[in-house]
Amino acid sequence: MDQKHRESIALFKYGLIAPVLNGNTKSQMKYFREIALKKYDVPYQGEKTFKAETFKSWLKKYRKNGIEGLMPKIRKDKGQSRKIDDHLVDNIKNVLSTYPNISASAAYKILVSEGKIRTDGIQEQTLRKFIKNNNLKEKALKTPRKKYEKEHINELWIADAMHGPYINAGDDDKKKKKVFLIAAIDDHSRIITCYGWFFNENSISLEIVLKEGIGRFGLPQVLYCDNGSLFSSSHLQLACARLGIALVHSKPYDSASRGKIERFFRTVRQKFLPFVEPQKIRGLAYINDYFKDWLEKEYTNHHHHGINTSPMNRLMEDLKNTSIKRATEEELDQAFQITLTRKVKNDSTVSVNSVLYECPTKYIGKKIQIRYPSDKPEELFIYEHEKPKHKLKKVDVYENANTPTFGIKFNQEEPKQ
Repeated sequence: MDQKHRESIALFKYGLIAPVLNGNTKSQMKYFREIALKKYDVPYQGEKTFKAETFKSWLKKYRKNGIEGLMPKIRKDKGQSRKIDDHLVDNIKNVLSTYPNISASAAYKILVSEGKIRTDGIQEQTLRKFIKNNNLKEKALKTPRKKYEKEHINELWIADAMHGPYINAGDDDKKKKKVFLIAAIDDHSRIITCYGWFFNENSISLEIVLKEGIGRFGLPQVLYCDNGSLFSSSHLQLACARLGIALVHSKPYDSASRGKIERFFRTVRQKFLPFVEPQKIRGLAYINDYFKDWLEKEYTNHHHHGINTSPMNRLMEDLKNTSIKRATEEELDQAFQITLTRKVKNDSTVSVNSVLYECPTKYIGKKIQIRYPSDKPEELFIYEHEKPKHKLKKVDVYENANTPTFGIKFNQEEPKQ
């Protein structure tokens, strides 16, 4: 069983025990007994049932060793069930409610493109039959949207990304690139917990933003975001699971459910971007510094009509009534690690991202697990039994060439007669 399979199974287990970890259940064993009555489609293992004691053991392992404690240690090669489970039913209904007149064939293509269905699993004919038998093409009734607000800070962060203007990428006025704003807002205080302008809307940009925000404001209980590729990657799911953050996605095309961050983006478009002169902005550092200054002067300490005070005042007031859960820089790096497997060559080296690294000679000919934070690709460590053992160092051919060598010294004296 490879690392991807192990992580998928661990995330499945984490999803079942998450309500207990997040304090959303009154009785732990009552919840476990209830979910023990159901059948589950386990990634790469098929349909299975579990006893309440099994869920309890998963909870114990997670509290002791984190998400790694939920990863299977022994490969189990069993048949995989391709049935349409409850999660996939929700995804199908979301597509059909968004496009009431869509055909089953078009719906299948959307689900495949979004990664909700694998083409080597459920076939288009199976989906068409399921939609017909369950009358899913009837237009879903709109449910009333109620106003809500969390009681304390860090109970809920709402994250999203916004397309920005084209700016000068550097000192050359002719080279312009589009920038993206990635940000998250705290539901209770309305303070912007993390933000950053980037040339790329990718997982590394998101990781930089989240690490900076968690370092300043602490760990959120829930991270709420859309279904875009930026927020639905397995890398983010695994990082949140390692940190004990519940990652929740809104329904597709339902931007209103993320109204607070969408409202902030509207403020950015109306009150920040009109004063940005792209020809004067040279590089990301300029626009990020300019945005930071605007955020502190015009938003964080400015009166917010939704809470009838400023975000900073509400944050400071709530700090009197709640405690902040923190994570160290090392814990954040470990949570956002990328995992690779490499076989050590006979010259005691491995290649990562086209760069050669030296390994201890005891690993020659063996497969090793290498992990590193995606925003620190130079911080590579060999892991054994879920623990870092050795930090890898780049090969220095000049230093190796100067390594002293030792040989046999012969005695030049003539033998006695």
